Amino acid sequence: MSLRRSTSALAATLALAIGTSCADSATQPSPGRPTTPTPIDETVSSAPPSPRTPMPSPVTRRPTPSALTPPTADLVAMAATIKALTRIGPREATSTAYATAADYTEARLRALGYQVRRQSVPVPAGTWQSFRLRAGTTTNLVAALPTLSSTQPRLLVGAHLDTVPDSPGANDNASGVAALLELARLAAASRSQPAIVFIVFGGEEPRRPRGSHFGSKAYAATLDDTARRTYRGMISLDAVGTGSILPVCRGRRLSDRFSAAVVRRAKEVAVSVTECTSRASDHLSFEDVDLPAVVIGGRPYSQYHTIRDRPSVLRLETIAAAVRLTWAVMR
Repeated sequence: MSLRRSTSALAATLALAIGTSCADSATQPSPGRPTTPTPIDETVSSAPPSPRTPMPSPVTRRPTPSALTPPTADLVAMAATIKALTRIGPREATSTAYATAADYTEARLRALGYQVRRQSVPVPAGTWQSFRLRAGTTTNLVAALPTLSSTQPRLLVGAHLDTVPDSPGANDNASGVAALLELARLAAASRSQPAIVFIVFGGEEPRRPRGSHFGSKAYAATLDDTARRTYRGMISLDAVGTGSILPVCRGRRLSDRFSAAVVRRAKEVAVSVTECTSRASDHLSFEDVDLPAVVIGGRPYSQYHTIRDRPSVLRLETIAAAVRLTWAVMR
């Protein structure tokens, strides 16, 4: 389907995010010091984990005193991003709502000074629960600063923008997109800009029986041997807004060393993580082309893939911890 949107629609979406940002307020906790969680809405869910999401094998790493100076994530801006995306509604990969969300996200990246390339990705027909999903086209957004050279070793940081058809997707995965945009802001403002490619994926959610991760598979397929050698690894930010301990998961053994490096960084910046194995995010597409990759996030929560996945389930400090950890790996 066509992804063109009117100027007025995009302006309205941007105005919504800006207005929400002005209305919200939040503060960043000091690493390692207990604080009262800062929810986006009035309440934070304490419901038990969803049985539909497998719990990672827990190997918990508690933080040690920070040896690095982590950045301060803008909680207000991240909350505004999440509210803007969830108010668009469910963002099924081929829908008009997804196109609106992609326009909004692209505008945010361009405003930070990024060059953004759109990659059109064919998505097959399929089903999700009682929903019949038509074949169509989704979009990846590939963003880099103009200072990044074609031969410079870089890290790839991605987050999927789409949702299942009946969920506003606050945690899955507006939280990951908000973290990605905050990392993009920090990188653009950094005096020594890190070598990063940011990718916002479409088509991560399943279309049974045809599979999932369509956007990340399409991008990974474009990487030849030379391109793969320029990447240090890939991090997928997926459902990073619940609980207080972040899963760091690999899908294949080839990512063992990269995963261990991420866990070491977590200790240095005082982020509590649990190591696990998971094949349920876009990192798997890159492991399948022999690029080391991990997913940060994915802790089970009862609102997963439901209409109840709203901003009130989120814990902003956990999203900020994901930003802090990813930034440490980026540096």
